[in-house]
Amino acid sequence: MDPEIKSVIKQMGAFSALSLEFGLSGAAGFVVGFYVDRWLETTPWLTVIFLFAGIAAGIHNLIRMAKIFQRIGWL
Repeated sequence: MDPEIKSVIKQMGAFSALSLEFGLSGAAGFVVGFYVDRWLETTPWLTVIFLFAGIAAGIHNLIRMAKIFQRIGWL
């Protein structure tokens, strides 16, 4: 296979994984918060807090990976 095509496929995989990671971190925060809310009967406060914590973790990972991608020349 052509090395350029391999590079493009590798980049597509990395960016796809990054988008999934961002989405899943927010979803995981929501799910954890939802079940902790049900357990402690504090609805909806912990759901909102954990959702924002998951989104913040996703943004942190986006920034970290963007720096890595920039360093290797993908951005």
